[in-house]
Amino acid sequence: MNVLYDADNLVFACRSCNSSKGKKDLMEWMEYRGQFLPLMIIRRYLKLTFNYCTQNDLLDAKIEELRDMELPFKIDLLPTRYPKPNELILNAKLKI
Repeated sequence: MNVLYDADNLVFACRSCNSSKGKKDLMEWMEYRGQFLPLMIIRRYLKLTFNYCTQNDLLDAKIEELRDMELPFKIDLLPTRYPKPNELILNAKLKI
């Protein structure tokens, strides 16, 4: 199953955010916005990425090999550094 079409990949977004994201990967879009994903969303994103790699026997692959593959996520955008704990956001804040 393609991660992009997995129901777990759905995230609520306002019309403006959904429009500006377009077809960008979620991590690519957040980098473009200069923001770090809320923890609960990054958790889901990383879980989907891990599940995809497990199902496709990619966990032991080298990053260089993964860069050459067509994946439903951008391997170079997976976070390796995180903001300080007091700067992290747990959940997305909904504007009503």
